[in-house]
Amino acid sequence: MYYPEHQVISVHIPKTAGNSIARGLASNGFAKTVLLKKHAKAQEYREVVGKRVWEEYFTFAFVRNPWDLMVSSYNW
Repeated sequence: MYYPEHQVISVHIPKTAGNSIARGLASNGFAKTVLLKKHAKAQEYREVVGKRVWEEYFTFAFVRNPWDLMVSSYNW
C-alpha cells in the first residue's frame, strides 16, 4: 500500500492483518494510492516507485510467527 501524502509504503504480507492495518491508516487520514496488486512484494514496490522514493519513504511490513501461520493456513 502506497501513501504518498505521508511518504509511507506498507508491504501487505498475506495473513498478517493487512486489511486491518489499511483500515486503521484510512481512519487516521491516510489515503492510499493503488500501484500494484494487494500482496505485491517489497521488490515490486521498489521497482515501481524507484530507489530514491523507496529509501526516503518510511517502509514497513508486519510478519507472522511461521508456526501460527502454518496452523492458521491448515485450519482455514
